[in-house]
Amino acid sequence: GSVIGEPPLRFNTPVINVAFQRLLPEQVPGATIRASNGASVGISRSANISAVSGPVDVILGYVGASTLYPVPVGNWTGSTIVQLIQGGGTLNINGLSVPSNVSLPILQPLGMFTAPSCNFWVEEQRLWSVEGLQSRVPGDDFENSLFVTCETSHFTTFTVELV
Repeated sequence: GSVIGEPPLRFNTPVINVAFQRLLPEQVPGATIRASNGASVGISRSANISAVSGPVDVILGYVGASTLYPVPVGNWTGSTIVQLIQGGGTLNINGLSVPSNVSLPILQPLGMFTAPSCNFWVEEQRLWSVEGLQSRVPGDDFENSLFVTCETSHFTTFTVELV
């Protein structure tokens, strides 16, 4: 948790799951952090943070139905927040040449839906966007899967809309 390289600290309630891990900059590319509800982030090995000095805090937070963000039209899964923080400020990692994967739990099997759609929160415009995201279901098992993976070139707040 707060010691470099130690397993993540986890905080859980029925609606909120948070995992926090402190890493050295060279440990961030390729790192995977998991929350207890199964939400996870796999950071791309192409994440170049070589200019960063000092430990990096990786925060993965899952918030179920809440009012933190407006709900997209349709059915939604809650929001998963991925942040990398160093020295009290957010590290903006954008334009990864190899995408990172953010796996989001969903509340029901996908069988009744045809197209899970990853969305990310655009703070400046205060809206959800699908631009630049790819949505995958593990094994293409739409009947039974309880997770959707969003391939992304940046870190932000994500949700999955079920249509």
